[in-house]
Amino acid sequence: MSEIYEHMVEPISKYFANPDDDTKYHGKIIKDYGKNLDKYIKANKSLLGDVAARAVANAVAVMEVNCTMGKIVASPTAGSCGVMPAAIVSCMETHNVSKEKAVDGLLTAGLVGMVIGKNATLSGAKGGCQAEIGAASAMAAAAVVCMLNGTPDEALDAAAYTLKNMMGLVCDPVAGLVELPVLSVTD
Repeated sequence: MSEIYEHMVEPISKYFANPDDDTKYHGKIIKDYGKNLDKYIKANKSLLGDVAARAVANAVAVMEVNCTMGKIVASPTAGSCGVMPAAIVSCMETHNVSKEKAVDGLLTAGLVGMVIGKNATLSGAKGGCQAEIGAASAMAAAAVVCMLNGTPDEALDAAAYTLKNMMGLVCDPVAGLVELPVLSVTD
């Protein structure tokens, strides 16, 4: 899991290491949103506040790396690949959490993902975005609770509450890719 952790957070650091990199997202709608969000954060223009804005920028960065065929960790799917690393990295940065605690969080997240996969589905094709992004969000919630020394019951409660908030979420395949409403903003 320690090795998976390294691969999971690597796209974030690589994406932001060179903001002028000409590697572009291959989608038809979304282009350089992670880098644009980063500029807003650095200019103190974020309406979300630093922690939430950084989490969003990190999630978008991983998604954009995925869409340029870069290496990501499907957690639990490639379509939801940004949620877990964004939550893990943001929690580590804001709460001074060790890599060891982050790995514990990933183990907890993996167990939550196994329960969801066994009893429902992780597949966006089968269950829509509420399955794919909902599972990733529930896994991330459990991981963060674990990283902050919550109990197993608290981690499972966080996962359950997160799933409840994702029920009914739908996405549309616009221009051949599911980009709306998962991630859509105007340039």
